[in-house]
Amino acid sequence: MGCAARDPGDALTRPTSLSDCHPDSARERGWRQGCQLTLDLPLEHVTVRDNRPYAVRDVHGHWLVAEQDCDLAHRALVGSSYTLELRAVWHDDAPRDWGIRNTRFLLDASGAYLNAEVPVVRVTLDVLDLAKHLTCPHPPSGQRLKTWLGLRYDRPAIHEAYAKLAGKLAERLKKKSRRELGERLRDVLATFQTVEGESEYTLVAVLPHATATPELLDRVRQWLADVALEVPETLGRPVDIEARTDRQVSLAFLEESYGLAVSTLSWPVNEPGPIGAV
Repeated sequence: MGCAARDPGDALTRPTSLSDCHPDSARERGWRQGCQLTLDLPLEHVTVRDNRPYAVRDVHGHWLVAEQDCDLAHRALVGSSYTLELRAVWHDDAPRDWGIRNTRFLLDASGAYLNAEVPVVRVTLDVLDLAKHLTCPHPPSGQRLKTWLGLRYDRPAIHEAYAKLAGKLAERLKKKSRRELGERLRDVLATFQTVEGESEYTLVAVLPHATATPELLDRVRQWLADVALEVPETLGRPVDIEARTDRQVSLAFLEESYGLAVSTLSWPVNEPGPIGAV
């Protein structure tokens, strides 16, 4: 599937225009984020042996394209030196749930998964010409992957149409943070959509069930509303602002939402980190 074909799904999961990608791009050749392939490639990391750096090398054969679609469409070109990111796909000892906020992320019901603690491999586009193209993700699984990558790394997980809006929200959250609230928040999640050409978003603060009193939920909801007032409506309009406990946040919502990168609003120091799907 090249750039002329449109992905199914909504504005969250498809590029605004696939017809303008470079004719010599990886995207034009059918590669997009989440596609899987088989090819024996070196997988290595560096340790110390005899007081010197030492490369430990293995060979792995199953990979996933982790590069962003915009880079696959415009930067990963035939004959270029640009390298795109591959992540090793594993099958042994698979996790039992999706693990969207975990180190290990389940790709599908077959048990294939990614491990964030394993080194990535970067290759030029011509290397992919040697590989066997296995499959590409459907929109729901592709969206889960984008969310996981965005939570694990400093890269945009959302469609570029909402990147400025998400960035401004994260910026205002960081500046608006109050220690007495931040220590009690597990996460701030956002969803984005386009309605009649206008960007809209929701904000949801997630608090531990054990400490989320009705009064605290109201305070946090008002705090988020104040943050939204500081974001220009030219970037996007808030349609819903909520504060919920971790027991009220469904897996479906986690899969559809994006965590805003706000270090002061992360997991409390005296609380365990996320487990399972959350």
